[in-house]
Amino acid sequence: MKSSESRFGTYLNGFGLLLLALCFGVAAWRVMGRTVADTDPEKITIRFAHWQLEGGVRDAFDAIARDYEALHPNVRIEQLLIPERYYTNWITTQLIGGTAPDLIQLGTATLDAARVARFFTPVSHAISDPNPYNAGTDLEGRPWRDTFIDGMEGSYNIDLFDTYSVSPFTTTVRVYINLPLLRLITGSTDTPRNYEEFVALSEKVQEFAARTGRNLQPLAGSRYNSPLLLDTLFGSQLQRLSRDANPLQDFPWSPEAFRLAYLEGRWNLDNPEIRNGFALMRDASRFMPRGFAQLERNDAMFYFVQQRALMLMTGSWDVTSIRQQVPFELGVFRAPIPTPQHPEFGAGVIDRHSEGDLRTYGGLHLTRLSKHPDIAIDFLRFLTSKSANQKFTRVSGWLPVIHGVEPADFMRGFMPDFDGVFNGPAFTFAPDLQRLFVNQQHILFSPNTTLDEFLAAYSAGFESALRADTTRTANNRARTLTRNDITVEALHRRQGLAPYGPGSAELTADLVEAQNDLEARILHARLLLARPR
Repeated sequence: MKSSESRFGTYLNGFGLLLLALCFGVAAWRVMGRTVADTDPEKITIRFAHWQLEGGVRDAFDAIARDYEALHPNVRIEQLLIPERYYTNWITTQLIGGTAPDLIQLGTATLDAARVARFFTPVSHAISDPNPYNAGTDLEGRPWRDTFIDGMEGSYNIDLFDTYSVSPFTTTVRVYINLPLLRLITGSTDTPRNYEEFVALSEKVQEFAARTGRNLQPLAGSRYNSPLLLDTLFGSQLQRLSRDANPLQDFPWSPEAFRLAYLEGRWNLDNPEIRNGFALMRDASRFMPRGFAQLERNDAMFYFVQQRALMLMTGSWDVTSIRQQVPFELGVFRAPIPTPQHPEFGAGVIDRHSEGDLRTYGGLHLTRLSKHPDIAIDFLRFLTSKSANQKFTRVSGWLPVIHGVEPADFMRGFMPDFDGVFNGPAFTFAPDLQRLFVNQQHILFSPNTTLDEFLAAYSAGFESALRADTTRTANNRARTLTRNDITVEALHRRQGLAPYGPGSAELTADLVEAQNDLEARILHARLLLARPR
């Protein structure tokens, strides 16, 4: 018996060693294959890294890469998918270690302007020329930047006054809804058109759950998903205020302008619009699971996929993944805000909120380490040509970024709606104010507290947090101003080169104008910060 067990153990150990050797061989083969590809003088490899692991994106990138390789047999395109959790650390390590790929999506990686300038190369020299891959289309001959739906504004680095990336993504946010469940509860598939109808539907869901004993919430919520709705609701209450109290005349009203307006005395936490904004957030929170602010993104997704929630608010980036998981028909509708006629929350609302400030994002940045920058830029041209973007949109299910490209049929409900007016900002979009709100939100969303209790706790740290955020913005801009002064002086000394080329008088004038605007904003903020409280 023991001899049998001993032989079995020997065979098991041998099998384990064989499996280990096989894994090592496969890994070594892959590394050697990659090394050969890298050193093959007949083959140029362009690598790009991103963190978009949503369903369809990798397949779309692969499809475009293979099409490009078919046109350029001497080029190999390789995408590197890095999980979001490790992305910033991975990028920093690659850049500092000198092993970064040719193109990198920054996205969640928070690199300051100094690091962007140090590790990446501007692409502005290429964006005024036509995209050659648009030949034969209605975009032929148009400057590359003008083929984007936002004119490449999403790729522009406001701190460095230059275009450092090419952005292949744009998104909108929608409320997803389970249509068969909606029909079961209401007898129809009509979706809410405003906040009043959203409340009526949510109360019907609660009544249905109580009557049937079903574990069902109106809206799945998490600390990731919930702000998408709550911030929109808060901003709806500031539509009129943003028209009257906008010191920078920013449209849409930026969080920075909102903070400066406070320092100028144009509003405070006692304003009816501000109180209504928080009251509206509190009102909507009753339709989400208890403790939603502590739940993770996947928790909200599970609620919706498992049909424990009728609705889920998230971006168009999730639609492909959700469609692959749910066994029911999906519907979508825009975030519901109150109408101007709402008896409690209508006073600050002018009209429906516009998505006219839509921008492209997720730009691929050209690293200074790239051995083939011209080919990397050429691949970006191909990626964002009209025909390639049409294919990318069809395969990925994401929204188009190029003029004239049609979305997939199931994405038509996600196309941006430009009618209406801009919402006010969610002023928590700054580190200290965000931290303050997160620390006090349990009071706002608790059924056992009042709005006044929240405002008392929140106001205790509000002004110091707002001042800290405003000071940080001004100081960061001052560092950018100093750094760019050197660039402006260098361009002054190189004037006389070809028009619109590097160092041209036109480029210098643009930079000087931008520097003057930046300096004015710094001085304005510091002047307001110096006023006595």
